Amino acid sequence: MSRRVRHPNVGPRLRRLSEWAVASCLTAAFGCTADAPGTLRQSLTDSPLRRVPCGDLLLAADPIHPARALDYIGMFLPAPAYARVSVVTDFGDPCASAHDQAACLAELATALAGPASCAEDAIFCDQFAITTHGDEVQRHDDASTLVSLLGAIDTHSEAVLVAELYGLQLRCSWSDTDPDNPGTRVQPTATGYHVESKWDACSETVGDQSIEIQRDGSSKGLDKNMLSRSGCAIGRRPAGLQLSAAHTAREPLAAFLAECARLEAASVPAFRRLARELDRLGARGLARAARRSAREEVGHAVQLRGLAKRYGAQPSAPRVAAAQRLRTALEIAQENAVEGCVRETFGALVAWQQSACAKDPLVARTMRTIAADETRHAELSWQIAAWLEPKLSGRERVSVQRARHKALTALHQEIAQDPLPDSARAQIGWPSNAAQQALLQRLATELDIG
Repeated sequence: MSRRVRHPNVGPRLRRLSEWAVASCLTAAFGCTADAPGTLRQSLTDSPLRRVPCGDLLLAADPIHPARALDYIGMFLPAPAYARVSVVTDFGDPCASAHDQAACLAELATALAGPASCAEDAIFCDQFAITTHGDEVQRHDDASTLVSLLGAIDTHSEAVLVAELYGLQLRCSWSDTDPDNPGTRVQPTATGYHVESKWDACSETVGDQSIEIQRDGSSKGLDKNMLSRSGCAIGRRPAGLQLSAAHTAREPLAAFLAECARLEAASVPAFRRLARELDRLGARGLARAARRSAREEVGHAVQLRGLAKRYGAQPSAPRVAAAQRLRTALEIAQENAVEGCVRETFGALVAWQQSACAKDPLVARTMRTIAADETRHAELSWQIAAWLEPKLSGRERVSVQRARHKALTALHQEIAQDPLPDSARAQIGWPSNAAQQALLQRLATELDIG
């Protein structure tokens, strides 16, 4: 297998993304809209459906046992901010045994375009299933009709599919062995299956769900516990970042800025460790750039700490567990893919929007400096990827790409949980949930990581 790894010439693309981020903020402020990422729209006729990472191997690894033969079954997530339907997980070949495949696929497209039940913020919508057998296409918006096809719920996959139709969110961790963010788990019980999802944002556990699925497809109810909703400051989080102590702030905006300051401070040890590791691997120039980034993150933390205090908060210092061992090249590449290529790059775009649209002039000036630095940090992340990933095996490179995909999904989920009130957003120029989703999708397409 070739060792060549293709990555975009990221400098000019980051400049285009930064310009678009500022323009989209300014045009929205004057009642206009920036050019929508129309090339991202997907349908059965013009490109393959986009798969949400982590569910893609679910049905292949643990096939369903339907009561009657099916050509295809897929679970779908409408996402209005993305202007498309995403595949959560699927198996089989749509319309494989249809007498008129064109008509069957047209009916499938109609079913996919059907109305979705969405939350008020139009970010999260209820999932639905699609099944095909012969010329028959069925859309299942609730568990009962799907259960009629599945029969007895007797596999892990069937339990998860039914749980999703009852409202469970399929969640993923970019690291399959991450104990702090286990994603969705399922286990058999005496009467069926227990399914649970746990998720976090910025190393803060924000919630969990659990549900009991009986063998007849019924449910004992969905329990949901929101443990924390702190919002998200995007930066390079170090391995071993601990949950934060409570910030001394009464107002949501003050607490949000305090969390931003904490996470910027946490980026300092992340870059310092990365610099040491790059030195050990022989990448002296990249190591020097990482040390410079650490110094810049110190400045960001000081600036944001000042903003947090200005709004009445006393930020807590980050707690980072000491590294117990040297990381492998694969582990470094995976972290760089998630924390640098996705999260820092996205954070730079958000900072550019804040610099243009914050009502507080001090926030706007501060974010202009931070945005320029974070854009340089993002470019460094892609330079590290271009240098390090060709040294990995083919299987390892696939795992790094998978980590990037999962990071996009995780950000999509975190954005939907962003609790900052509209009045606070305007003061610091923090984009709306929909605007953040548009930024994320633009990033995914421009840098070819979606």
